[in-house]
Amino acid sequence: MKPRFPLFTLLLALFPVPVFSNTLYFPQVAFGGGYSTTFAVVNTGATAVSGRLNLYSQGGTLRSDLGGQIFIAPRNSTRLTIPNIGPLTAVWGEFDAGTGTVQGVATFDSRDTSGRLVTSAGVLGIEADNEFLVPVDVVSGKASTGVAVANISNNDLSIEMRLFGENGTMVASNLSFPIAAHAQVADFVPNIITQILGIDSFRGTLVIRLLAFTPSLAVTALTVKEGLLSAIPVARGTSGGAITLEFPQVVFGGGYSTTLTVMNAGAGLLQTNLRCFTQDGMERTDLAATISARGSGSTRSTLPNVGALTVVSCELIATTGTFQGVATFDLRAPNQVLVTTAGVLGIQPGNSFSVPVETTPTGGTGVAVANLKDASLNFTLRLLNENGALVAIATAPRFTSFVPRAQFADFVTNIFPQLAGITFRGSLVIDAAAGVPAGSLATTALTVKEGVLSALPVIPGTL
Repeated sequence: MKPRFPLFTLLLALFPVPVFSNTLYFPQVAFGGGYSTTFAVVNTGATAVSGRLNLYSQGGTLRSDLGGQIFIAPRNSTRLTIPNIGPLTAVWGEFDAGTGTVQGVATFDSRDTSGRLVTSAGVLGIEADNEFLVPVDVVSGKASTGVAVANISNNDLSIEMRLFGENGTMVASNLSFPIAAHAQVADFVPNIITQILGIDSFRGTLVIRLLAFTPSLAVTALTVKEGLLSAIPVARGTSGGAITLEFPQVVFGGGYSTTLTVMNAGAGLLQTNLRCFTQDGMERTDLAATISARGSGSTRSTLPNVGALTVVSCELIATTGTFQGVATFDLRAPNQVLVTTAGVLGIQPGNSFSVPVETTPTGGTGVAVANLKDASLNFTLRLLNENGALVAIATAPRFTSFVPRAQFADFVTNIFPQLAGITFRGSLVIDAAAGVPAGSLATTALTVKEGVLSALPVIPGTL
């Protein structure tokens, strides 16, 4: 399998990774030809981290001219950029923190020949695994799904791929593909699984699996829809399915629609209940639904572009089975031309989240936080600079006190007005107050850079 298209833009995954990690993987990185990549790495531990960012070619060769040694003091963060130099080049990366613990985000910028920013997006650094689930959506002439797989080990491997339709029927199985040590492969699903090549429409789930004891793979995915590229969040299969997934920000109307893709992680029948709440905490019972999927199958449910722009938070709760889920947001112009499309993986509830923050005179970072409980709660918003020093704590009640099931969404420059019009880099830390029940919050984020809107991965856990 040879790469047919660089998987390099709008990688918006939120992976359900452990709070702390000492090795992070970025399965697809691009630079040159209009692209640059910036890695933001946060030291989540109490000891200093001295690690190296290594980048490998698609053939598995270490690019010693790229990456470099990174030192990060406790609770600090740092950024390293691979600039837009030379022709378009696709690589993949790993950051080994040694005995330290880190989390990180890679942000990809694409500019046209005039230097205008076309797209900007971030992907959370992930841990290796041996099984991944990818939602697949193929429409002839309009949409297709692609995947990139990196072999993070020192051994040549053979990976297995299986494709299931929405009804759980296996379309193809036991497709074995070799991948050399430290190499990467990338292609569109119809080119990999030719049983769906040339068909008018296909929806289902691709399972990428390696039969090994040691986690050895890192996977990311994308979709091309009506000429636009965007990321598809990838679920780690061996971590098991969830019984509850949260979507802190869901929009519809005013040009927006949101499609929830539910993937059954088991062999039995899956049944989930969808609940949505306004920003004031009122349940939208008219949006409630029961979403089911057969064993190994998947189902898609859309909140359509009807009426005025509406913002809600939603959750899916399984009554039988376990699942993974993705929300895909489409924005269309009045003439129905697709303006942007992006996906975010459903997340697990938590009590602490961290968001990389970057503000400039032409851009900023926004966050959405949802109260998942049927009781009021308080939380704190702390702003840290790259040196880990506390810059400010939010005090306005609308940012720190929630009525049951409420949600707020705003830009960091509105939460902390002292950042307006200046350049700032650091982290925003969201913590539920002491004594608040576990799993009370869910958080998502976005960035606006030179007028371009994109999703931003959120780091589970606190600093």
